[in-house]
Amino acid sequence: MTKLLRMEMLYSKHLKNNFKLPFFMIVACLLRMGSFFNLILDYDEWTYWEIARQMLAGAALYTDLIDLKAPGIFYIFMLIQKIAFHKMLIARVLAAILLGAAAYSIGRIGERLFRAPGLLSGMLFLLHFNYAMGLALNTELFYVSFTAIGAGWFICKKNALLRFLGLLLMGFAFSIKVFAAVDIFFLITLLALWEYRNQRGGIKKALHIILMGALTFIPFLLIHMGYYLSGHWGAFYEAIYVLPGRYTSGTDVQKQVDLFALYHFRFIWIIIPAYWGVRILFKLGRDRGIHSILWLLLSWFLILLSSRLHDHYWLQLAVPMSLFASVGLQEIISERKPIAKKLLPYFLLGLFTAGALFQTRRTKSTNASIHAVLASTPALRADEQLWVANGPAIFYTLLDKDCPGKYVHGSLSFDPRHARAYGIDRDVYWADQLRKVDCVIFCGGSAVDDAFLDLLESSFQRVANVGGYSIWKKTVQVD
Repeated sequence: MTKLLRMEMLYSKHLKNNFKLPFFMIVACLLRMGSFFNLILDYDEWTYWEIARQMLAGAALYTDLIDLKAPGIFYIFMLIQKIAFHKMLIARVLAAILLGAAAYSIGRIGERLFRAPGLLSGMLFLLHFNYAMGLALNTELFYVSFTAIGAGWFICKKNALLRFLGLLLMGFAFSIKVFAAVDIFFLITLLALWEYRNQRGGIKKALHIILMGALTFIPFLLIHMGYYLSGHWGAFYEAIYVLPGRYTSGTDVQKQVDLFALYHFRFIWIIIPAYWGVRILFKLGRDRGIHSILWLLLSWFLILLSSRLHDHYWLQLAVPMSLFASVGLQEIISERKPIAKKLLPYFLLGLFTAGALFQTRRTKSTNASIHAVLASTPALRADEQLWVANGPAIFYTLLDKDCPGKYVHGSLSFDPRHARAYGIDRDVYWADQLRKVDCVIFCGGSAVDDAFLDLLESSFQRVANVGGYSIWKKTVQVD
């Protein structure tokens, strides 16, 4: 018996259900531990943090603070700040625990619908998140985790209340990012297909499952109703439905090819067994194989259709790839592949170790520059305001100041594409911001930034240049 099979026996038989969940939570924390103490992993996470912080103080999303992200991510960050006592370190630990719970659910789904080892499915899911952008508290981490946990309850639980809550959790994932609809649809239809093929009276059960899937729209409807009743419907509708359509999404085929190819290069360790797993699913049934291929194709279609091609979009593939790869690896460790059986445990151990070491690369440089900026920023009175221009919103939290404008993410006024979409007259907005604030922390160097610097130098004096940031203090009151 191979080491991997011994591990699976330990996981499946000796680890009772009560211990499987904490097992994955501990593994997730170990894998991501190197990132816990990093102040910044991605600008977006601190944008969500600052918007949620001001929402807790009474600010209205999409009215007082504007962003095109769906509201779910800001509700999550409001909850996280309450639970984590406004500490990002605790927030990162909680996110790792959440991801561990999602890995446990993926393992249960793998066992239930794919007859694949739960240990494999869950570990592959965790490792798929263990690269630079997968460590940040971004929308993909939360919506994929909630989708996985909700699907695990709906697919694997018999209790009607838990199954209903699972549908609601998947629906809430959709309120974080609409791309969640892909995984939700294919997981629900996968269960319907499984029931149709394996149960007596399967057609009725399959239709019942699909109809139950409609309950995932409840959170979506409740959120819309809430904004309508609160009087903020116009601002909500503008941000969610109108503003995204203003982006001109010209097809950059070269970038699309690069993103697709880079994923297949960097994730070759899961690509090969996943595609092999799809082949196995075709052998089990043509409908299962077609279902799997459509799941991957639609996921990639939405990723490549995006106006901005970022590598954290790869996280949207975590659920199908981990499930399909576990099927492929299950075949590899069969009795017909004795050499592969011997090598596979070392392969998985190597992946785990490499993942744990690789993600520490994101922790090397950012903390020192942030602390240097804080040490060089002049002390501000309670009535003095700070503006972080084209930089991370972390400084608002660390210096206990609120963002003075509606646009927390600095790029919204400094990136011409964003400014056009949001309808921001940069010169007017910049002048208005400089009129209100007493200190500016600026990060930039593009041609657009030169125009801003001319305006900044007319009424502010540079105090310091540290860590890629310049710090400015007002010397002349702007009219």
